[in-house]
Amino acid sequence: MVIPAPVGEPERRWHPDMQFAAETPYGIVQAYTAGEIDHAEMVEQLVHFPYAAAAPCDPGDGLSRLDPPGAFGEVLRAYREKLIDRRTYGEVVTRHAAAAVG
Repeated sequence: MVIPAPVGEPERRWHPDMQFAAETPYGIVQAYTAGEIDHAEMVEQLVHFPYAAAAPCDPGDGLSRLDPPGAFGEVLRAYREKLIDRRTYGEVVTRHAAAAVG
């Protein structure tokens, strides 16, 4: 799969044998903000990360769902903390959903 890159960045291809920059999605974003990986690499890693399943909750208990480490909620957390912008968050959500389907 060819990854469209922002202007000035090379296109990337994801291979299953590639390693992630961190053990969690939030860690991948932190690697990007620290300059360890570029934007295209961060997006590609977040799209293909093997996310942990979200923990189900009882709707009657009044508690929010608690995501385990490595769940997709970490990407949302990075967006809410302004570590990634809306366009990047939207791209990761869209591409991850498309990759999961087919």
